[in-house]
Amino acid sequence: MTTQTIPPSGGPAPMASPAGRGAALLVLTFGAFVVGTGEFAIMGMLPEFAASLHLSTADAGHAITAYALGVVVGAPLITILGARLSRRELLLVLLLLFGFGNLLSVAMPTPGLVEVARFMTGLPHGAIFGVSALVAASMVERTRRGWAVGRVLSGIAISTLVGAPFSTFAANHFGWRVAYLIIALFGFLTFVGVWRFIPADAPNRTNSPLREVTALCNAQVLLTLLSAAIGFGGMFAIYTYLTSVLQNVTHVPEWQVMLYMVVWGVGMLAGANIGAWLVDRNINLAAIFALAGSALAMLVFAGVLHNSVADARCVPDPGLRQRSGASFANTVDGFCRGCANPCGLP
Repeated sequence: MTTQTIPPSGGPAPMASPAGRGAALLVLTFGAFVVGTGEFAIMGMLPEFAASLHLSTADAGHAITAYALGVVVGAPLITILGARLSRRELLLVLLLLFGFGNLLSVAMPTPGLVEVARFMTGLPHGAIFGVSALVAASMVERTRRGWAVGRVLSGIAISTLVGAPFSTFAANHFGWRVAYLIIALFGFLTFVGVWRFIPADAPNRTNSPLREVTALCNAQVLLTLLSAAIGFGGMFAIYTYLTSVLQNVTHVPEWQVMLYMVVWGVGMLAGANIGAWLVDRNINLAAIFALAGSALAMLVFAGVLHNSVADARCVPDPGLRQRSGASFANTVDGFCRGCANPCGLP
């Protein structure tokens, strides 16, 4: 069954999927979920990852940096090299690279080699999201493109809501390598879905890779890249060490870390849907709200690390009661706020 849609005047006809637009968008959303999980998984299991490779948490973060470097290098490089491929062809190649990169991450025995594998896995990351968004937009009317792109990219938010917490659970119980093996298998499953459900578009074999490079000379393109780098950079800086902060600063028990990650994912999912709705109405206003909201969240984050719930968990040692006498109730709050480690009292 194919979807038939009458295009708006002056716009191209939406592409028809072999099994319907709904199935195609579902595959693209699942792909965004899998790639997002591959990116965020290590952030939730960083302590276990570090311990298994005998690294400090800070040194283990180099694997995240390697992945991010792969994203930075891969996005423009793949755009240039894949200029003459159709969107479907390029998406299939990218998903294969993503799947094999995660398999290499599982197989590599040393921290240095794991970082190389993470770099390779990061290469197709940005391009997968970009091509998926373009494919989604091509299957709907012009007035619904924001909705289609938002629906596909909501897979990223779902990955923080479901994928990252599940990966943390899998890493804690079975090891981080098992978690990445599952992600790799899901990547190959997405490849099959794209092969089956995404419509084949006509490639532009005459397109010049050099023409793609000239886009980087466009001031508007550079401003967009800068805005994304600043907006996402701050958010991911928090999310990268969220588990470590919760365990070592806020002192929440291990099982509660997953709950915090789920709350984060709920916020991202809500923001993705609200943003998609706003983009179809005023794209400039959507960008302003997104950046302002991200900046506000980052400013608030530092102030809520030692909140009342966290303070209540940090109970002073028994000797303090004897030393403080009647003033114990007045001194406990200040003591807890300066406490670096929970004392373990009930």
